[in-house]
Amino acid sequence: RTRCALLGASSLAMCAASAAQAAWPTFAMIYFCRLVQGALSQFAWFLSLAFAASLGSVGGMSAVAWVMVGNSVGEVAGPIFGAALYAAGGFRLPYAASAGLALALSTALFAS
Repeated sequence: RTRCALLGASSLAMCAASAAQAAWPTFAMIYFCRLVQGALSQFAWFLSLAFAASLGSVGGMSAVAWVMVGNSVGEVAGPIFGAALYAAGGFRLPYAASAGLALALSTALFAS
């Protein structure tokens, strides 16, 4: 329960940083928000790995392996979806979509 709350808080802060980038796209704001997002992503990464390690095996694979698969898929799919969003709605849309996704994730984590 505590781990989900910590991941939810991290996701909520990522939501705020993404929303700030969409609302105020100045160099200083983007730089600051990316710095915050980098720190938060490392926090969430290590916490999720520890959480997955405590789960053991899921579907014949270790839970840590599933986390690694999800990370790899995200690293490949993220730029593709980000570019499509940029082409569809300009600079602000990828950040707004990221904020919405982070808000949905944090809501689900807090609810669990």
